Amino acid sequence: MAKITFYGGVGTVTGSKYLLEHNGKKILVDCGLFQGLKRAA
Repeated sequence: MAKITFYGGVGTVTGSKYLLEHNGKKILVDCGLFQGLKRAA
């Protein structure tokens, strides 16, 4: 049976990461995009 674990993006990155696990194998899929540096208020 396959397992999917969600890991959210942080900071100036949108999207997320997903960890796919099946039969003892693991694949980390990164779907984030850099959106630029934050401006100081």
